[in-house]
Amino acid sequence: MAVRITRVPGAVLDNGQPMVFPDSALAHELCLGRGVELGAAAHNPFNLPGCINVAPLDPNIDFYRKSQVRLCGAYAEVDLWGLAEAIPLPDRSQDYVISSHVIEHCADPIGVFLEWKRVLKPGGVAFMIFPKRDALPADQDRPVSEVSAIVAAHLGQAASRLDEAHGGDQGHVFVYTLSTMLDVILYANRRFDLGWTVMATQETDDKVGNGHTVAARSR
Repeated sequence: MAVRITRVPGAVLDNGQPMVFPDSALAHELCLGRGVELGAAAHNPFNLPGCINVAPLDPNIDFYRKSQVRLCGAYAEVDLWGLAEAIPLPDRSQDYVISSHVIEHCADPIGVFLEWKRVLKPGGVAFMIFPKRDALPADQDRPVSEVSAIVAAHLGQAASRLDEAHGGDQGHVFVYTLSTMLDVILYANRRFDLGWTVMATQETDDKVGNGHTVAARSR
């Protein structure tokens, strides 16, 4: 069982033909067994066997579905309603957690990572693709976020005014480079006992090609 995709007959597409991005070979290599995708989309599928879709119960859910339909004539069904920082699954129950272009929308990335650790089995894989620092036009004039601001967000302290100003449903809360993300994981390992060992990285992801990839094994 992979994330379920529902086709919409007669859908009117934005560009006249379906836009569907390719699978990630790295994801298929590393994400084995039973797992969770956070915020799956029909036009950007991972097509991983044993995967379910966990997404937020958003009042704009119909808008997001219609957006997928306009792109590819289909939408991803939601199996469980939940958040990246609050996944409604038992401790140590999943072989992997995977996401594409999700973590940059999260106000407390370290808290999100600790939640992924909770649901992962020992040896489970956290796999994420996140945008390059200038992939979104609105981010191009923003500085790369500092690890100290990301840590402050986890501790409940105010993030920088700039980061707060770009948050919200559509905006990116923090702006990352691959190096910044690796530094965040390293810091969270040391201070918050995250217990992740980075297995693989991609400067340019092998899916859409506008982001970075980090895959880590959970202790």
